[in-house]
Amino acid sequence: MQASPVRAERLKSISLLRGLLLRAGTETLVARDCPQQLMGAFVFARNAVVLCANNLKDDPERVWETLAHESAHVMQHCRREPIFESDRLGLDFLVAHRRSPDLFKAVGQYHPSQHRSEIEARIVQGLPAEEVMNLFRRACADRLL
Repeated sequence: MQASPVRAERLKSISLLRGLLLRAGTETLVARDCPQQLMGAFVFARNAVVLCANNLKDDPERVWETLAHESAHVMQHCRREPIFESDRLGLDFLVAHRRSPDLFKAVGQYHPSQHRSEIEARIVQGLPAEEVMNLFRRACADRLL
């Protein structure tokens, strides 16, 4: 069975972003026993992104969104500061929230000190693939080998 052009393009984006993460020194690991609601995580102490295969169900769109989301946390780590300027964050949040209001409901479950980083990650996961990769290249430029 041949992959659809959209699926093939998404798989290519996943591969390219994983390559960028690796060039920046961040491993991408796959776990098969994550808690039910967890799609992925950035493990700061290990400098690794974990993708939860048991919850992503081999769905390239879900894998992409999770990888893009976790790459935002890697970008925040590279920069040691937020990804977006405060004035842009508000506008990006409004646009992203209108596009997918449910995506932001879970932010309230995090400690208030984590709200900004989680909002940024949700904005990033909704961006086009090329924009995510360009943002990553800028944020982690000094770590790219």
